[in-house]
Amino acid sequence: MRRFLCIVILCAVLLLDPISGRHSRYHKHRNHRDETPQVSADEKLALEHSERVAEAGTCDQPKMQVIHVSDHYPGRYFLPHCTMLHRCGKHAGCCGTDRLRCVAKEKQKVVLHFYSVKILDDGQLPEKKIEKLTFTNHTKCGCVPVEHFSKHDL
Repeated sequence: MRRFLCIVILCAVLLLDPISGRHSRYHKHRNHRDETPQVSADEKLALEHSERVAEAGTCDQPKMQVIHVSDHYPGRYFLPHCTMLHRCGKHAGCCGTDRLRCVAKEKQKVVLHFYSVKILDDGQLPEKKIEKLTFTNHTKCGCVPVEHFSKHDL
């Protein structure tokens, strides 16, 4: 459905003269049997680019992203110090308009195992252990109007 909407919008842009609102040169030529459409190479490349974005850039599946463990669990050193989680957001998908944002529609808790080290100040040996840390994985993305967010969320 999103792909269809993007293609409809693109066709409207290509077929209407942006100043007068009248049909473009391409549309006029297309309606005459004895003339062939005059689509420039640049127009063709722009259409192909729009189709690629509509197919591959949709906001539906989360993308893998590097997450720094210390951002979620400060105060200790963890190995590895990063993990990989699925995330929705501006790097995961395109909603087709700046008035929409790609956000998590469904989430799932995941428990990951880390080596944890706490450095002690008094010269004692570091405290080492295995810790199970809980993170949130995004499992499905969707587009939501910008009005639903405060400025610091964007």
